[in-house]
Amino acid sequence: MSEIKPDHGRPPGDEPVTARSPLRLRAVLSVITLVWAGAATVLFVVLGVRDGGALYWALGAVCLIIVVTAAIDLRVIARRSR
Repeated sequence: MSEIKPDHGRPPGDEPVTARSPLRLRAVLSVITLVWAGAATVLFVVLGVRDGGALYWALGAVCLIIVVTAAIDLRVIARRSR
């Protein structure tokens, strides 16, 4: 009888050889998000100071949270790519 060898969770065919990591795309998207959300944060803070509207401050805070999240994601990507 032939012995069945375990595949250890590997996909069939040549998938591991040709698979590409999504880290580069993830890094590009994080940089774009960091730039746009950073610019939006500055804009909303300036509008909040000028007009005194609570909505501008709230939007600025949300954008700042997005900036921090994108920066943390870039840090994780840098660590994983080493």
